Parts: sequence; C-alpha cells; structure tokens
Amino acid sequence: MTLLKKNSSALVALIVVFSSFVLIQEGSAVVKQGGSCTRLGSTANFGGKKYTCILVRSKHVWSHGVAIPTTTTSAPTTTTTAVRYPLASTSTDSATQCQIKDQRVQRLQNNNVGFPLSKDELAPQGVLNVILMPVDFSDAPGSQSPMLTFQPQIDQMTAWAKQFSNGKLSFKFQTSSSWVRAPLPSTSYSIPKPVANGPNTYFEYQNNVAQSLINASGKLFTYSNGTAIFYYFSSPPTGVSDGLTGRNIVLQTPEGPVSTFFFAPGTYAYSHPSTMWQLYLHEMLHSMGLAGHAPGNGFVTGVMQNQDGAATLDAWSTFLLDWFNQDQVFCVAKTHVSSQYVELAPLDISKTGFKTLLIQLSLHEVLVVESRRAEGYASSWKKDAGGLLVYVVDTYKDNDRSHESSDDTGNDPTYSKYAFYLHADSVPAIADNNFDKYLNYFIKAGNTVTFQGVRISLVASGTTDVVHIESA
Repeated sequence: MTLLKKNSSALVALIVVFSSFVLIQEGSAVVKQGGSCTRLGSTANFGGKKYTCILVRSKHVWSHGVAIPTTTTSAPTTTTTAVRYPLASTSTDSATQCQIKDQRVQRLQNNNVGFPLSKDELAPQGVLNVILMPVDFSDAPGSQSPMLTFQPQIDQMTAWAKQFSNGKLSFKFQTSSSWVRAPLPSTSYSIPKPVANGPNTYFEYQNNVAQSLINASGKLFTYSNGTAIFYYFSSPPTGVSDGLTGRNIVLQTPEGPVSTFFFAPGTYAYSHPSTMWQLYLHEMLHSMGLAGHAPGNGFVTGVMQNQDGAATLDAWSTFLLDWFNQDQVFCVAKTHVSSQYVELAPLDISKTGFKTLLIQLSLHEVLVVESRRAEGYASSWKKDAGGLLVYVVDTYKDNDRSHESSDDTGNDPTYSKYAFYLHADSVPAIADNNFDKYLNYFIKAGNTVTFQGVRISLVASGTTDVVHIESA
C-alpha cells in the first residue's frame, strides 16, 4: 500500500502491519476534532495530539485528539526560582510511614481505600491477559475491521501502563480482525432492572450473556484466571445501555472454568470513542482493588474520577498499587514537618523526580500533594489549568455514591468519601457545581493550604513545582 504526498518529488511507501490490518497515516494538513478525513482508521499527529479517522453519522471525521505522551527521561529541569530554596533530596520518613491502613467499619464496597491492597481478580503487577472481543449481531453486522477501533486503544493502554506503573504492569492483548457473531439479534438483549430483596436476575442475566459470547467465539482466544475480557459491540443494544459487568465470575472456556472479570461498555461510552481505552483502564483498576471515585468524583482530574477527562492516575491510587519507585515518594509524618522544601514533577508527563508529597496526619489520615499540568495525559484540560492539587485521605470513610447524579457535586463533604480536594486558603469553600469545578481547586504560585496544623505553600512554579511545608 502506498501514499502519494502532494508537492513531493518522491513516492514514499509505508507499510505497517499489526494483526493482519493496516493503519494509514494521513497528510500533514491542519487536523482538528470533527474535521473531515478520507480514510477510516487512518491517523494523524498534529499539535502534540494523535487523531484517528472515525465514522460519525455516516461521515468520516477526526476523533478527539489524544495527547502523545512525552518521553522525557532526563532529570527534571529546576525552575529558575527553585534554586533559591534548600530542596530536599531524600524523603524525611520511609514511604511505609504514609501507608495508612484501611480502617472502614462500615464497608459500602469491597475495593480498598487504604493499605494493604487486598488481592482482587486482576493482579496490579506483571503481565495481564486482556481479551478485546468484537461482537456483532445478525441485525447489526460489523461493517469494518474491529482492529480499526482496537489498535488505537491498544497503543494508548500500552503506553499508559508503561508510564504510570513504571513498567511494573504490562498487557498481553488478544483480539481478532473478524467479528464474533452473537447468538441473538441485538434487539433481543435486555438486562432486567435490579430489584431490592428480589431474585438476583440482574447479575445472573449479565453472566449468562458473557458466557454465551465466550461460547460463540469458540477457540479464538485463550483464557486464564485473572483474564480481563472486554466485549465491544458493533452496535450497542439499547437493552444494555449501562453495559455488562462481572467481577470474580467463574465462566466456562475451552481451557476449563476460570475466574475472571468481564465488561462491555454501555450506550454512552460509544458516543465517546476516543476515550474508550480510558474506560477500559478505569474498570480494570477497580478489579485490581481500587475504590476510585474520589477525590472529586466526576471531576476531569483523573482516570479514576472521570474516564472522559484526564487519563492521569492520581497519586494515592498509584501509591496503593505500589507503582511508584522509591525515589518518587516524599513522605513525612506531621510531627516531623519542619520547613521542608520539596520539588514535585507533574504527574501527567513522564519526568523523573518526586511525584507526590505525602504528609501523615494520623493513623487514618494523610495529606496528598500532586503537581499537575495541562499536558501529556491531561492535555484535554483548559490551558490555564495546573498547579498543585491537595487532598486529604481518610481511611475511616467509604464512598457514598447515592447522590452522584443529583445534588452531590463530587467533592461535597455532606456525602461520605474517603478523599476530598482542599481549596486554597484564599478561595471560599463554595458549591462547585459548574462544569469546570476542577479549576477551583488548583493551588497556584503564592497560594497556601492550611489543614490540621500543617501549611502547604507553592513557592515556585515552572516545569516543576516547589512546595514548602511547615507547621501552622
């Protein structure tokens, strides 16, 4: 396959083969979301983002651009003003000092909010077997190779895991260039609504559908205990608008019974195809033991808060998964806070240095400080976003998500959560109920946050942030 570039005197042949399908790189014209493109599945890099040509309402248009992660591996550049401060080179206390225990008395969920991270169906480290199963229906046959959808997702998830786990987690993907035909037409699938104290048909139905699709796939895939199975529909059935989910479910496979996790996105997810890979990661991380949905449930600050926003994994979740390297965590007990200056590298890009500052307040509370930037995995943010995010984690508490679609702003202390973002001292604790509510929580240069006798100040900000902590 060849591409003839205009105004070029040379004919350039570019062949890229992956699982029997070809991705075509389009020309170097200006690319923007929603702009027309010619070849379905082709990609283009523009303005630091990678765009994919997708089908929307019978038109070929560019998808929402996905940031191309930076690959900086050199030491972080210290800001000009940072040299005026005596920066700490090592953590005051061992990271274990900040590993506060999960001490919930009433558990609303099994996933963890503190240490230790209990074993779940998916291992957070090592090589994880991931099956991307394309499923079509007799009344909605797949019209194109599913690899045109899967390849960008595979690329994104691979790069994401390498950066945020520091190479401790990787994926072994299995997929297919042809569709698996479901045993029933799409109109025949409808999940029964859950009924309190009624028969458990809600989950039983989903498990039966998952099993029938494994049966339909024959010996196309290999399974093992701990496999993540993602079903992708050629057209999502309206009767499964919320998707299919099963955790620690025993399913029969050609290799015998396996305990596994499965997930199929609902109708809403298909309207956001460019962030589907983030939804896959979000669900996998739950099945690795993370509670997520705090701090700032619904905020676009991270993949565990809202899978359609920044794909960054928050520092507390990364710490729970043991994905930080030892030299990336600065931990200090409240009793040892004594005017330390700590330089933090942004979480959103690959950059060496301290990635989080943790201040242990008590046996069940810790302050978490992150440096954040509107670049890398948070490039979808407004350009003036960035600075520090500071939040308190309390492992006595669990998440109350009963009002998340009504009057809960996502960070309202009225409703129990294990973590809450803190405002700068100069910002009133207003009801953050607008779309850009995450912007109210960035700590900018010159701002302070005071909490339980500890004052956190952002004294210098550039490619990194210099944080000063002291007793208040």
